[in-house]
Amino acid sequence: MLPVDYCVNVLEGLYLQATWDQARCVRLFDYEQDLRLDFSQELFEIEGRYCGFMCFMYYCLRTEHVYNAFYERFGCGFVFVENDQDFRCNGFDGHECNDCRFEDPLFLLIDHNKFDSYEYQTKKMASLRLEKELFKFYQDDAMTQKTIRDRNIVIDKVTAMIRNVWSDLDFSVEPFGSTRTRLASDSSDLDLAIIIPEYSNAGRETLKNLKNIRTSIYNMHCLAAELRSIGMVNVEAIPGASVPICKFSDPETGLQCDVNASSSLGVENSQLINDYRKLDTRVGPFLYALKYFVKKRNINDNRRGTLSSYAYCLLGIYYLMNYKHDSPILPNLQNFRSNCDECHGYGCKSGITDYYVGKQQVCYHDCVEVISDSKYQMRKDPGGYGGTKTQWDGYCLDSLGVIILEFFKWASKIDNLTRHMSIYHSPEDIPSAPNKWFRKSMVIQDPFILDKNVA
Repeated sequence: MLPVDYCVNVLEGLYLQATWDQARCVRLFDYEQDLRLDFSQELFEIEGRYCGFMCFMYYCLRTEHVYNAFYERFGCGFVFVENDQDFRCNGFDGHECNDCRFEDPLFLLIDHNKFDSYEYQTKKMASLRLEKELFKFYQDDAMTQKTIRDRNIVIDKVTAMIRNVWSDLDFSVEPFGSTRTRLASDSSDLDLAIIIPEYSNAGRETLKNLKNIRTSIYNMHCLAAELRSIGMVNVEAIPGASVPICKFSDPETGLQCDVNASSSLGVENSQLINDYRKLDTRVGPFLYALKYFVKKRNINDNRRGTLSSYAYCLLGIYYLMNYKHDSPILPNLQNFRSNCDECHGYGCKSGITDYYVGKQQVCYHDCVEVISDSKYQMRKDPGGYGGTKTQWDGYCLDSLGVIILEFFKWASKIDNLTRHMSIYHSPEDIPSAPNKWFRKSMVIQDPFILDKNVA
């Protein structure tokens, strides 16, 4: 992350040019071209760290500590205005529309610090109070000790049952969904996948034959009988589902559970979301609040024409990746573009090119660490990733309160929700979606099954 003094030193050139201009402004495009003609080392460094010079300028405009440092050094502030006839004729009208992205912005000096205004300070305090409540809600409600303990009890029971009945089987019982993403509450269902490496990439015909074997773990009626034998209740085999499952309840913990033996991909999907959650302390509370909001309004069931919890998580991550166009909170882990450090490949999933599950390539950069030098930077997990970390600079220091309020503003505009949304592609590389996807009103691409619209 570029130091504050470095940012202000770059802005100093703009300040000097603006003081020489009668209107106290500089066209940013012209200034960028001057730097390019001078083979400015600063410009090359900025373009290596940010999406470009203009992204850097909007970062400086919107980042309070950079802006305050500029004001302290030069005794004035700055805004961006549209380079149009109205400004040239009438001058600056005092309206600071700094959340916009102008086509041809002017850097304009102003006499006051916009972050000192009463309106801004009032909004800031309100957003910080909201942030505090959201963090507390997440800490108190998501993945409590009871949530973790109860889930481990059920996983241990199912594991022991399988080991007893299918003693020669190489397997593991893995949670997926909200349990794996760490976005579960005490009342959340527990989704389990029985992972059998031998058949993780088995074809449809092979799985069909396995399901027809009466004593096979892939036979849901057989699995249901064994679950009843260890005391599980309300057991229901659903072999005809797209992914055959057994539903059951554990009387000891009261958990409602689903278990399948045919889809390991759900574990990979959930792990990807969890790896995004672990990049920044704001991500978990943001996604948890979003899931809670849609659940309370009964708009989280794709069987009733709304989105699934999984789709909402992808929507939330997509938004955080594209936050304010030039201040992303999250990098893209599948098509990673460094703004600071290059992936060395040691121990990283991205280097395993033949890593397939369910015939889908599931490799991505699980080596990334977001560096922001702020309270939002995640603490290092001593028991976590063991390879070489790849650093990515996190420039956005907006409070969680601001982020979630901006999300609901963004989501209220129909044009934002009817575009092709993907966390697999970088924003500038998202291709046109297949026409068949637009039979539904929204398009949210699955990050691994690329021809699937999860909306």
